[in-house]
Amino acid sequence: MKPEFENIPLVKAEKRFEIEFNGHYAFIDYRETTHQIALVHTEADPELAGTGAAAAVVEKTLNYIEENGKK
Repeated sequence: MKPEFENIPLVKAEKRFEIEFNGHYAFIDYRETTHQIALVHTEADPELAGTGAAAAVVEKTLNYIEENGKK
């Protein structure tokens, strides 16, 4: 993950994980069951293209899943 994204918090909103960077969003849509989170789609605002924001939200989301005992 690029250093500029390390301190940006991951927000778990209803049906998506997201990060906000300079007023723009990168997010992952998900579905959740008791023991599992299925990641459906990753997207970033066009203004974040090529910045690494999408990769950052993926990494942060995978860390969240692992830390919370989900699969």
